[in-house]
Amino acid sequence: MTEAYGVDLIVMGLQGVGATLGHALIGSTTLSLMRSCPVPVLGVPPKAAYCDLKKVVLASDLRQQPDRQLLVKLRDFVSTFRSTLQVLHIDREKDLPTVYIEVQGALNALDRALYDVEYKVILQHRKKVAAGIQEYLQAHKTNLLVLGPRHHSFLDRLLHASVTATMVGDSLFPLLTLPETHTEGHPGAEDGVEKIQLH
Repeated sequence: MTEAYGVDLIVMGLQGVGATLGHALIGSTTLSLMRSCPVPVLGVPPKAAYCDLKKVVLASDLRQQPDRQLLVKLRDFVSTFRSTLQVLHIDREKDLPTVYIEVQGALNALDRALYDVEYKVILQHRKKVAAGIQEYLQAHKTNLLVLGPRHHSFLDRLLHASVTATMVGDSLFPLLTLPETHTEGHPGAEDGVEKIQLH
């Protein structure tokens, strides 16, 4: 359908905040679409109000190499709305300087793909990844949460967490999932050291 009609984005409403699990909040149809759709899917909470997308947060597992075309799509999105982008990595490892070294390949990939947009990377330690994302989003007045479902595992882990109803529903910001494209990186700048924040 997306190819036949030239669809670039699918927008779907999220269910109410009474659900206790992410799967119930998102709904099986929307969750299935977010997993498999070849174009971005935007889920909008029922009480969300339109606002400028000044602050966009990409929740990413930097222990896996980022998808290059996914990042290109994100770069185009951020450029269009003139947003600032924060790439959030929550890690269970307490030694964040060591984590920084271990994810250096992913950080270089970010620099190559996001070379012309304003962004920074935040590395944080939390025992529970989804709870850490929730805390960050609520503390930093996020306008949009972006997820790239790498092998669907990170998306599943986040959306099935018990904190998701609060994270998406109470915060009243939309959730954008970007499709998997399975491409390799390309040359570009690699100066991301100054863009890293360890917490």
